Amino acid sequence: MIFLNNYIMKILVTGGSGLAGTSLRNIVDTNNKKYIFISSKDYDLKSYEETLECFDKYKPDIVVHLAAIAYSGNSSNEMQYESLINNSRININIFDACRRFNIKKIITSLSIVLSKKSNNIDVESILDGPSLNVDFHQGYVHSKRLLHVLAHSYQKTNKGNVIILVPINIYGYSNINNSNQFIPHIIRQCKYNKPIDLSKESFRQLLYADDMSKIIEKFINLDEEKFIQASFNTYIIGNPEILTTEQIIKTICLKLNINFDMCNFGKNYFSRNVKISPLPFKFEYTNFKTALDIICDKNTDIYSSIVSTNHSI
Repeated sequence: MIFLNNYIMKILVTGGSGLAGTSLRNIVDTNNKKYIFISSKDYDLKSYEETLECFDKYKPDIVVHLAAIAYSGNSSNEMQYESLINNSRININIFDACRRFNIKKIITSLSIVLSKKSNNIDVESILDGPSLNVDFHQGYVHSKRLLHVLAHSYQKTNKGNVIILVPINIYGYSNINNSNQFIPHIIRQCKYNKPIDLSKESFRQLLYADDMSKIIEKFINLDEEKFIQASFNTYIIGNPEILTTEQIIKTICLKLNINFDMCNFGKNYFSRNVKISPLPFKFEYTNFKTALDIICDKNTDIYSSIVSTNHSI
C-alpha cells in the first residue's frame, strides 16, 4: 500500500529525462505518492558522493533505476571502454546507495541485447549471454550484465527486493527527432524519402514507452507480499505481435500521408522474435498504430517537410 499511517511514499526515478523516464513522468498517478525525477543535470551519478547526496536529500522508499549513458553502437574501442566504466559506476553507486539507505524496493531494466540469440529470445537466453567479444554496444551490454549481477546479489543478501525488466525495441514520443533507435529512425527515413536499410521481410516486436511506464507503475502499486513474490522473476516486456518492416512502414506512411511506393527498401534481413514474459497483473499492450497516433499528436511538427503527400498502399 502507498499510505503507511498517512506517510506518502517517495519514489526516486533515475534517468528522469530519458525516453522511459520522460514517459513515466507524464503518465504516473501522483495521488498519495511523491515521484522525484532526476537527470544528469541534477546529479552526476558517476560520482559516489553526489549519488549519496541525492539519496540523503530525498530519502526515497522505492528506487526506479533507469539511468544510463548512451554511446553509439559503432563507437571506437575507447568509447566502448568509457561506456563500460561510466555505466558500471552509475549502477554500482545506485545499488550501494540503496544499501546504505536501506531501500527495500528497486525496479530496474536490462537490455534485450544481453541475449546471445537473435531469435526465440527468452529469459534463459538473457541470463546466459552475452559473449565477451560482443561487437554491438559492447561497453553498454556488459554494464547491463553487471547491473543484473548487482540486482541478484542485492536480493540474495536480503538487502531488498528487485524487479528486473527487459524492454524490447522501446519507442516513444520524446525522442522522435534526434534518436537513432529503430522507430524514430524509420519515421525520419520515411518523412524525408531516404533509403531504408532493411528488407521488407525483416521483423521484430516493439514496446511503446508508455506501456513500460504503466508496467513500472503497476509494480510500484503492488502490495508488499506481491512485490516480493514478483521480484524472483525477470520480465521481458513488449507487445507480442510480430511486425515486418513492410507493415511498420505502411502504418507510418498512412499516418503521415506518404507514398509507400516511393519507399526504398534495402536487402539487409533482420529478424528477432522474443518470448514475452507473463506479468503478475493484467496488462494489455498498445498496438503500433494506436501508439503512432499518440506520438504524432504529441509531435505535430512531424508532419512538416514531408517529401511526398500521396497514399499508395
